Amino acid sequence: MVEVGGEVVEETETKNPFEFIPEFKSRYRVAELDDSQRFAGGLVGYFAYDTVRYVETKIGPSAGDDEINTPDILLMLSEEVVVFDNLRGTISFIIK
Repeated sequence: MVEVGGEVVEETETKNPFEFIPEFKSRYRVAELDDSQRFAGGLVGYFAYDTVRYVETKIGPSAGDDEINTPDILLMLSEEVVVFDNLRGTISFIIK
């Protein structure tokens, strides 16, 4: 499911969400930066512990219900990013 501003704009059925991520990512370009920046935007988020079941199929399905009702994968497309570099003591603004 793809949401924009809290509204669902796309739904895709797949047995393995890892197949959808590269296709979705290919729709966008990330800003090209010099070597001093390590992050220029793109997909940011988390993969829950149970996503290992998509990679290692021998584990089988989850043992119980998802009691906290959170997605296995949650990624955000970041097009405007503020990078705080604590090592260099700098702040960079990256805007697509």
